[in-house]
Amino acid sequence: MAPTSVSQNAPSICDTPACHALSKQLLETVNLNVDPCSDFFQYTCGSWLNSEPVKQAESPTSIIQEMEHVSRQKVMEFLTGTFEDLQKDIATDDESFQTHNQTETDKKNFELVRDYYSSCIDNKSRAELGASSMFPLINEIEKSLFPVTDAIDPDNVAKTLAWTVLNDIQSLFVFSINEDINNNGYKVVNFGLPAASSKSDYRPGSEDYRIALVYNLTDVLGPPSPDNADYEKLINEKSQASNFTFWSRDKILEATNNYVLIERQMELILATPYNSDDIFFTLSDLKVNSTTINWDTFFTTLVSEEYTLSNPSVMFTKDYITAIDTLLSSQTPQVLQEYFVIKTVLEKLDSLRFLEPDMFIAPDTKESVIYTPEELCSRETSKNYKYIIWRFFVLKSFGASKEKKQVEDMADLLHQTWMDELPNNTWLDDGTKVKLLEKVKAIEKRIAYSTTSPDIRDPSALTTFYYNVTTNQSYFESTSEIRVHENKRLWSTLGRPVDENAWLDLHYADWVNALFSPLASAIEIPVGMIQEPFYSPNYPQYINYGGLGVTIAHEFMHSVDSTFIIFNGTGQIDVWFSEESMAAFSHKTQCFADQYSQFAILGASNRRLPINGNFTLGENMSDNGGLRIAFDAYQKHIRDNVSDGILPGFENFTREQLFFISHGLFTCATGQKSLNEFALGIDTHAPLYYRNIITYQNSHEFAEAFNCPVGSPMNPSDKCSVW
Repeated sequence: MAPTSVSQNAPSICDTPACHALSKQLLETVNLNVDPCSDFFQYTCGSWLNSEPVKQAESPTSIIQEMEHVSRQKVMEFLTGTFEDLQKDIATDDESFQTHNQTETDKKNFELVRDYYSSCIDNKSRAELGASSMFPLINEIEKSLFPVTDAIDPDNVAKTLAWTVLNDIQSLFVFSINEDINNNGYKVVNFGLPAASSKSDYRPGSEDYRIALVYNLTDVLGPPSPDNADYEKLINEKSQASNFTFWSRDKILEATNNYVLIERQMELILATPYNSDDIFFTLSDLKVNSTTINWDTFFTTLVSEEYTLSNPSVMFTKDYITAIDTLLSSQTPQVLQEYFVIKTVLEKLDSLRFLEPDMFIAPDTKESVIYTPEELCSRETSKNYKYIIWRFFVLKSFGASKEKKQVEDMADLLHQTWMDELPNNTWLDDGTKVKLLEKVKAIEKRIAYSTTSPDIRDPSALTTFYYNVTTNQSYFESTSEIRVHENKRLWSTLGRPVDENAWLDLHYADWVNALFSPLASAIEIPVGMIQEPFYSPNYPQYINYGGLGVTIAHEFMHSVDSTFIIFNGTGQIDVWFSEESMAAFSHKTQCFADQYSQFAILGASNRRLPINGNFTLGENMSDNGGLRIAFDAYQKHIRDNVSDGILPGFENFTREQLFFISHGLFTCATGQKSLNEFALGIDTHAPLYYRNIITYQNSHEFAEAFNCPVGSPMNPSDKCSVW
């Protein structure tokens, strides 16, 4: 017998087109022949898993990846059309978006991204230009940044390293700009370690690696082949115009050998274990540990002299910095110059080559299809001009202020529901409860799109944001220009107060994800996440709360997970828990760690790979707490609102059951045994199968909704919970 619930008395069926379409999709996804109390993953995803497209796909896939694919298709659709076509879709009476009084500005912004996209798919021009677009960059290194001198000049190393940062060329370090946990409200530079090659056949010591390197360098740096007279003439003219001198065969071979030696030494350095806890220093400390690079010049070039003189905070691993300094000091200026040239060639090579469809296999579409040049270039355009694409995507596929407000109202109810329930946690003492409520209340909610820095509702703000960026040049030159523009903007944030309302620089229009920032004390739910089948303004609310609602609640829960519990409501590291409450918290979280560690997935050769419950602890806590808060918020919603009709084809289901089915959709995914061990080592989430199974095993509300007997696989007597 179906459970009785406060929402069950409304007898209506949802007869809208949206409900019929969703019902059809759900019936093609769930397997109602499975006992939901035995395996809810198979119950939720069974038919989808057995569908022909999924079974025939050679690459792992998921419903999340299908959503990303649909979003990317929407972006590609307007990039391959005209502004007049797009304007019909984005015109809105919402005055805040200014689609009527700034049409010309919208058109100019559209032309900027459309021209970039067009240059990307123009393989003919790429073929005609060949390697010539690279010549000005190489000449800049050889003649201006790093001329060969008698001894290594730390100024030259610094200027060249700063230049590589602006041009997105990874060499000695992976620099990132993060919020400073020791000085909240400002940002700090983190000197990350580059990743060593994971492909044994192409590691620096292998012959295959050396042969491939010689081939690529000859293609770019060597003189053109006389077989094509027109191309030879063009390349010679371009080299003369850029004052670039071709490398001889002997120089390429010698430079390759020297480069390989440096890379092999880098691998040895990277293989050394370092103390990752001791990373907080100042610029003065950096200068003491590294003298081959003039760090004053480096920071003055990228930020300002004023910032450099302030002796700013810097995050680096001391032993790694020292090892790199020793490596650099042992080289000659000629070898270092050639090293930076080769790094530039390798990093920029993809922007030179034309896009061959058979070179790219899509890892994340429903079937194992091949990415077309149009799809690849659509992604590149979305990445490099994300805010303009974000605006057009929002207006075309989401809506405007009204639709944003609807999701904000849901987020507000989820937030308030959690705050109302926090005092019921009897394991917390009163003082800790007060601090906890202060922290949770302070969480900012950023929903759908940015309204500041920049405000995507204002076309002129986007024009200002991309000032001095042009696309009336080759794809290579346009890409270089936009990357330099973005990196200058990023580094200019150092030394300035953090814009408290600015979104993190992580989101693209087609990014289906969400996050919590402990330093900003904010959740971010970008528009890519607010899509069918997780959410639609035309869906019943039990679907929306089970889908998007759980995601929003999941991000709220991260504020008090095992990792971010140390931050207070202003983003500062703070001991705001009493010892007694922290002991109780640790006891409760250990339950999750032990529970998840009991499970395993299969790897290559069917080897059993156990889940590390401590490694996935924060995500597991958020999965479990987010589900409960979203369910309670939905119950609160239907107490104050008319209940939605039941989906056609699901007349025998309760709204609560459909809530849980809606949530289960995000776990529908296939895996690949050969990749599972790698995924377990880097992904802080549990495998999706267990994000379904274990989360529901811990849910009393789920067991009640499906009448699962105590002791059944989906309703064990022992359960874990924190919040």
